[in-house]
Amino acid sequence: MQSPTRTALIIGITGTIGREVTGALVRRGWQVRALHRDPDAAAASGTLPHSVEWIKGDAMRSSDVIEAARGTALIVHAANPPKYRNWRGLALPMLDNTWSCSCRRRACTAFDPSSCAQATSSAREPAIAG
Repeated sequence: MQSPTRTALIIGITGTIGREVTGALVRRGWQVRALHRDPDAAAASGTLPHSVEWIKGDAMRSSDVIEAARGTALIVHAANPPKYRNWRGLALPMLDNTWSCSCRRRACTAFDPSSCAQATSSAREPAIAG
């Protein structure tokens, strides 16, 4: 594994934004790690670089996000709720997990603007843990 300053965790790598960000980072020499519920199926799709390091886990579980983010300098949150449903019940917890992990790891975090717009239109903002 490369140094922490050159490793990025992508949450939502199989979506349009996650896939494009991954390609851009790999072209610039970054090591990319992906958190995915079914990494074998995602890797077998053939739409992502072979150099991606796959971690089995779920963005809904903070412990999975924390473990996947170990040694990263950048976390890209490009995940949306499955089938784009239940934004309040799914998007906010995923965003909370990413924010909390990012703050603990002192990693830079990037978000898919469509996730943020949908999620923050609900009753509360994602929590930021210090």
